[in-house]
Amino acid sequence: IRNPVTCIRSGAICYPRSCPGSYKQIGVCGVSVIKCCKKP
Repeated sequence: IRNPVTCIRSGAICYPRSCPGSYKQIGVCGVSVIKCCKKP
């Protein structure tokens, strides 16, 4: 996943720096510092 639209469509969230808590990084939201994070 490389853009915010795909990230949100897949049920994930865009989050700066690193994913919170138990969220897993599944990609990035446009730029590498914004991570696409999904609940496990």
